[in-house]
Amino acid sequence: MKTRILTLTMIALMMGLFMNSRADNTDTNRTTSPVIDKTFQASINLFPGNIVKFHVVKPEQDKVKLRIYSESGIVLYTYLLKKENIARIGFDVSTLKAGKYDYVIVRNKKEVIRKTIIKKD
Repeated sequence: MKTRILTLTMIALMMGLFMNSRADNTDTNRTTSPVIDKTFQASINLFPGNIVKFHVVKPEQDKVKLRIYSESGIVLYTYLLKKENIARIGFDVSTLKAGKYDYVIVRNKKEVIRKTIIKKD
């Protein structure tokens, strides 16, 4: 049952850009745009319609992963940026149940940004 729920959640996250639904969300940190160094920039932001967007500008040799964690620390989704130098990736999180979710950007096996967004029903 858990596998089915996680699978459905991942499918909804991947296809979510094409859906538009409404729920009451509280974004604990509206903008996150630190410049890590001159060649690497990253941000995680919540947009209307329950869309969480990752934006990454990276050197080609960097290995960058985007991750979404549940409140209990379970990895719900991982996306590996391969050769993209600039990536803008959005996820529709309206299908997730109420709770806290951590959105993380990992660069070369080091967590560089973690943002918690609280989703309410």
